[in-house]
Amino acid sequence: MTTPHAPGPDPAQGDIRDARPPSAMARRLRFGLQSFVLLLSVTASFVFIGLIGTRFPYRFDATASREHRLSERTQAMLAKLEGSYEIVVAASRSSIDRRSYQRTRDVLDTFDRSSDKVRVTFIDTGSSRGIGEYDALLKRLAEQYAGEIDAQRKAGEAALNTAKAQQPLVAKLAADLAAIKDVIPRGDAKADQLRTLLDDYAARARVASFNLEQGIDAATKLLAQRVGPLSVPPIDDAIRKVSQTIAGATGDLARLVRELKLVDQAADVPGIIRDRIKPLPLAAQAQVDAMRMAADVIDRLPKLTILSVARTLEQTSAALVIGPPSTSELRPAAPTGTAADLALPPGRITAIDFTSLFPPALPEGATPGVSLDMRARTEELTVTALASLSSAQSPIIVLMHDQPTRLGPEFRPFAALIRRLHMHGIDTVEWPVAISPDEPSLATINPGGKRPVVYVSQTTSPATPDAAERMKRMATALARIVSQGRPILFSVNVSTIPSIGDTDPLVEFLPALGIAADSGRPLLTRVQTPGGPVVLADFFPRQTVGNHPIAKALNGLSTHFFWPVSIRPAASKDAAADSSRPADPVTQSQTLSPAFVPVIQIPADNATWAESEWLSYARLPASQRLQVIDPPAPDSPRDDAKGPWPIVVAAELPILHDAVNTQRLVVVGCSGWFLDDVTQQSIGVIDGRPVLSSPGNLELFEASIYWLARQEDLIAQSPQALAVPVIRTMTPGQVQAVRWSLFAGLPLLVLLIGALWRLARG
Repeated sequence: MTTPHAPGPDPAQGDIRDARPPSAMARRLRFGLQSFVLLLSVTASFVFIGLIGTRFPYRFDATASREHRLSERTQAMLAKLEGSYEIVVAASRSSIDRRSYQRTRDVLDTFDRSSDKVRVTFIDTGSSRGIGEYDALLKRLAEQYAGEIDAQRKAGEAALNTAKAQQPLVAKLAADLAAIKDVIPRGDAKADQLRTLLDDYAARARVASFNLEQGIDAATKLLAQRVGPLSVPPIDDAIRKVSQTIAGATGDLARLVRELKLVDQAADVPGIIRDRIKPLPLAAQAQVDAMRMAADVIDRLPKLTILSVARTLEQTSAALVIGPPSTSELRPAAPTGTAADLALPPGRITAIDFTSLFPPALPEGATPGVSLDMRARTEELTVTALASLSSAQSPIIVLMHDQPTRLGPEFRPFAALIRRLHMHGIDTVEWPVAISPDEPSLATINPGGKRPVVYVSQTTSPATPDAAERMKRMATALARIVSQGRPILFSVNVSTIPSIGDTDPLVEFLPALGIAADSGRPLLTRVQTPGGPVVLADFFPRQTVGNHPIAKALNGLSTHFFWPVSIRPAASKDAAADSSRPADPVTQSQTLSPAFVPVIQIPADNATWAESEWLSYARLPASQRLQVIDPPAPDSPRDDAKGPWPIVVAAELPILHDAVNTQRLVVVGCSGWFLDDVTQQSIGVIDGRPVLSSPGNLELFEASIYWLARQEDLIAQSPQALAVPVIRTMTPGQVQAVRWSLFAGLPLLVLLIGALWRLARG
């Protein structure tokens, strides 16, 4: 019997053990090895990316597209520099935060590379070599500005000597008046009244003499002091003291002269008294004239910038910007009787706030919080210093206003704006139209007449008869300026005059220029809140219109306009009174006024309109408007509910009888949009500095000034506006695309992934 043979494996099928699944240990080993290789590859990739980034640094900014480079405005300013400029940073490296030092140095090195007219020097005062370089710098500055310092010191001493010479004469005037008083007999009522009057005059003259003496002593002590390692006397403080002392004395004496002349002309004054009083007004007027001439000389002196540098050098660290030698075109000619070299100083120099360039280092172990872009801040400070030294062709602003008093030199309502303009080399001259109908003289700051002059208007609502009279004077001055073809930044104030059927005198000149300002109907918008609808008069547009240079500089920046009015093209002179036929401003400007260019406009929507019956709502405090049960609504046929509504426009018009030149205007449908109360509102504080909620207002003002001055190459967003990242405003089309992608795109994406998965699985 044959034993059955067990069947063996089929060679064609291979070893059955090869078909067995791998063990758990083998699977773990394989997956562990794959994970290790993947982790090693990713780690190596990041290491190499870090090394490449360190070797070739590059910045990407998705918020405002600002790369590590100078802004367009800075590049334009550098291209216009004439002569050589030197930036000197003297400080001990060990006392500065390493990161802030490196970032500041990166920006300054970029200035050095971007222009062959700018040279940057770093002096480490913490090293022996740096101390030697610092001493050499001080010696060079002292020698370079010795002549200018000496000339201004002599001018100040000359004015001081004039005041010293007049002080005894003023004291003698007081004594003469007292002596005349003693001659008048007693007992008679009129005589007693005259005695009292002359006694008052004598007392006022004694006070003027005493104030003169005190001011002279204070100025003399100031001239004997020294500032900083340059040993410069505080000439500016001394001159300011002399000027204030002389102004006070001459004001008192001038009033005294007028009153003495009235006494001399009075019929009831005894002849013997009149004969003794008659020469006194002439003598006092001679004293006034002498002191005013001396004050005029020192008031016309150019600013001694080396003094601010000397005060900066009192610290152990300093950042200086040294410009090229000045020319006679940059300074007013020397007045008669003064040193000729006052008009031709050896050079220009300024200092940069060191703590702004290099913030103090954080304490050890402290965690850095949110901070401004140090590169943008450094760029802004540096370009500001350079601009202040290269102001040969910088604009001059003539600020027209209807206030009953002068605002300068403090300019409190817009001090921040004036300070910013001054830092950029732009001078501001006040024209209080209500006080002086004549334009101010610009001979002192623009002797050659080569600097462009731009007019800026600021008006208020006439709430009193006196204010209405001042408004008429302002309207007359504005019409005269515009008729002469001058460039002007004109702000339209909302007015109640059109509501009674009259023409607003402040905008009466605009229709002849092809512009219609709807000053009687401010724009309002209705916003839905949890407590119900609220009507607001404040607008914060970010999006600009078109490709105008001003629009490009503002796009993406928040601006704030309150109670704005629309500015549209005027088809005729009657268009200002009948602006109820709104049309698309861009299309209309192409047919009626090709030079009419909207810059900022409020887009059309169902919640925005121009209100004709707004006065009662405007009189309510802002806090009470939220509680109004029946707020304004576009329910009147006189309302304008058809947008869009341009509120900032630029216009360039031909000048009558001038085939070459054109006149430029920028019209803003809001008055007060550049006041500090609006421009200095902040949303928080970073690095000890407020972050402005509406940085576009100041940018709009500055860009308008440059455009009106025909300096378009300087129009761009300043680095200061870009110090904090700003998310670009989404257009309505982009918003609609995002909505559709969320509502329909995500479900479709899920279905697509499911279909692909189904196809992959078969």
